[in-house]
Amino acid sequence: MGYAPAQCNSKGKNAEQQFVVLERSWDCSGTDYILEISTNRKAVYLNCCYWLQRDFSHLGVDPDLKAAALAGILKAWSHSSIHPALPAAFTRKVLLG
Repeated sequence: MGYAPAQCNSKGKNAEQQFVVLERSWDCSGTDYILEISTNRKAVYLNCCYWLQRDFSHLGVDPDLKAAALAGILKAWSHSSIHPALPAAFTRKVLLG
């Protein structure tokens, strides 16, 4: 399910597991969060719209944590000047809630 990156904490994880890794690193270390996103930008880009639609509560990620992690993805992406930009549908939904 989804593209599996070959580096960092998301290495070999499916799309759902990758989001949990990102959410947990967002909560613990901003540096690790940005590094994970930058290093695995292809996986983030390909999976971000899936993450937006997915409920992760069964994995211990409540809606507020999910929203914060998604906003963090958008912020890290823009601050790291990663191209291309994240999909417009993802950006709109994260910004508008």
